[in-house]
Amino acid sequence: EANLDGCDLSGASLQGAQLSEASLDGSKLTDCSFKAATLDGASLMEVRAERVSFDYASLHQTDFDGSEMSDASFHKAKLQEADLSNCRLDDANFIGAVLENTWFHATSAARARFTECKMKGFRASDGCDLREAQLSLINAPASQWEESDLKGADLSGADLSGADFSKSILGQSNLFRAELAQ
Repeated sequence: EANLDGCDLSGASLQGAQLSEASLDGSKLTDCSFKAATLDGASLMEVRAERVSFDYASLHQTDFDGSEMSDASFHKAKLQEADLSNCRLDDANFIGAVLENTWFHATSAARARFTECKMKGFRASDGCDLREAQLSLINAPASQWEESDLKGADLSGADLSGADFSKSILGQSNLFRAELAQ
């Protein structure tokens, strides 16, 4: 349960670090690497972390609320039940990540890449910005996209069975071969 609140860890390598339940609230993590690290239950609220890498990391129930993480990479990371609400994740890489029961309320993730993510129970709402996001081949049954902006998003081949798109913007989106049945 390390307390690293407000630390400047820019450029640091924390690859493989065991930081479950750690608190890094308000820290600077720009260009930091948490590759294959364990941060289950950690608090990373309001961090500044452009180009941070969480590739292959375990982030179960991690709280990122209010963080700025543009160009971040979460390639094949495990983010079950994580909270990424009120975050800026524009151009982020989530390819192959597990985002089951994860929250994206009022989050900006324009142009982010989610190809082949597991997103069962994923929740995006309150104006979540997913314009031009790459969501092809995602597995997202029973997901919620209420009041989200998905204009120009690629949802081709996605499993969206039972998904809720109430009050969402889907103009110019690609839904070729997407599964939308209840």
